[in-house]
Amino acid sequence: MTHGFASAQTLLRVFVQDSLSGRALPRASVEVDIQTEAQPFRPSPFDCRAMGNGWFVIGASFRSLSSRVKTGVDTRFRIAVSHPGHTASQTELPVTAADFTPASEQISLGDATLIRSRLAGAPFETIMSLSPLPIRLTGQLVRDNVLTDPIAGARVTVNDDIGTAQTTDSDGRFVFATLPLAQTVTVKAAKDTETTSETITLNYAKPTTSLALSFLNDAAD
Repeated sequence: MTHGFASAQTLLRVFVQDSLSGRALPRASVEVDIQTEAQPFRPSPFDCRAMGNGWFVIGASFRSLSSRVKTGVDTRFRIAVSHPGHTASQTELPVTAADFTPASEQISLGDATLIRSRLAGAPFETIMSLSPLPIRLTGQLVRDNVLTDPIAGARVTVNDDIGTAQTTDSDGRFVFATLPLAQTVTVKAAKDTETTSETITLNYAKPTTSLALSFLNDAAD
């Protein structure tokens, strides 16, 4: 005896990660549009569910899919992703007509043969990497770690980038409105023959990083 059925199938899998650390971003918002043939994009008729580990999935039975979306044609998924503290991103995932075509597979179950209908190439999968929003750096350069002895007129660079160098003011302070997108940066201060530097790990959970630098008296010896 032969029976036909259409079970649930994962159509699309999206993994959302931080571009610097590669860590999963499970609180991301994922929106998916679908385009078939030359038609305009329209919102996916199927819900996108968060799996809790950075993965987001769209699933449906073939019967439900074929009643809402045209199959057997070239198709594109447009995936828009956003996450707090990160720059939103969007990509398109093309799917060939051959992969978006109905397929059947036989499953033997005792005396019965089950024929399951499914989408040939699914699940389709993509990885979305979101860059954290840039952060700023504020700092102060002093003598021997004494805050009341600031050093003015020193040149401060980040990763030796002379083009973005700052000069400390009368209070020894400096500000970089935007730091490079990196896990660590090296901040260097120099004046006459004295230099000091520090490599810091950036915390993108905070919009501003603060840093204290110091010229030590024995540094010039």
